[in-house]
Amino acid sequence: MMNGNNSSQTQVQQAYEKAYKSYMSREDVTGVDVGYKYTDGQKSNNIVVRIHVKEKIDESNLEASEIFPKQIDGIPVDVIEAVLSTGQKM
Repeated sequence: MMNGNNSSQTQVQQAYEKAYKSYMSREDVTGVDVGYKYTDGQKSNNIVVRIHVKEKIDESNLEASEIFPKQIDGIPVDVIEAVLSTGQKM
């Protein structure tokens, strides 16, 4: 799977697994998956690791330890306010 990021399927899978292991245990995280990045409701061609949260909170109101990385191993991360079934996998 190549995408707008020019990332391989292996790179995306590894980033997903890291995100899943690192963040699924957090109370505010409802799921982790891989999909297209959306901006203002418009789908892009970029595949990202998506971290779904109960409520999206502005970074200025979070502790440094609560802020998700912008990317994991070069794969962009998108934080989405959405409730998924707990532990959803790709």
